Amino acid sequence: CNLACERARCKPGYKAEQSQCVQNELENLKCVYQESVCPQIDENAICNRDENECWCRPSFYQLDNTCVRAVGSPCQSDEQCGGSMICKGQRCDCNPNQRIQEILDKYGRVIRRCVNGIGRIQFSPVVILFFILARTFFI
Repeated sequence: CNLACERARCKPGYKAEQSQCVQNELENLKCVYQESVCPQIDENAICNRDENECWCRPSFYQLDNTCVRAVGSPCQSDEQCGGSMICKGQRCDCNPNQRIQEILDKYGRVIRRCVNGIGRIQFSPVVILFFILARTFFI
């Protein structure tokens, strides 16, 4: 900003709101006339011209204003899959202690993502001992 202007401009991907720069959000952001705004928010976001809003690329889904890889997305390394998945056979897959959950994203696409748990309850020896003692004293 030079001396003639009264305020600085926000960097790409941000907007001025109440005298400060706040990050744009994927939701409710109109993009038809400024398609470059979507990748400024997230590198895996694109402008859906029919809906006039930013959407995540195929094989990604929206989570907390970012586009996250879904299970089955192409990869070359674990880092590309994010912290909750591993790259196995050049596809992102769940870590051993996670299971796959199928959901519909906000666009109606089926998304496969990893969630904690392996689908069954695991008991530690301490919990089992607690139940045995509780049963002995209260029955």
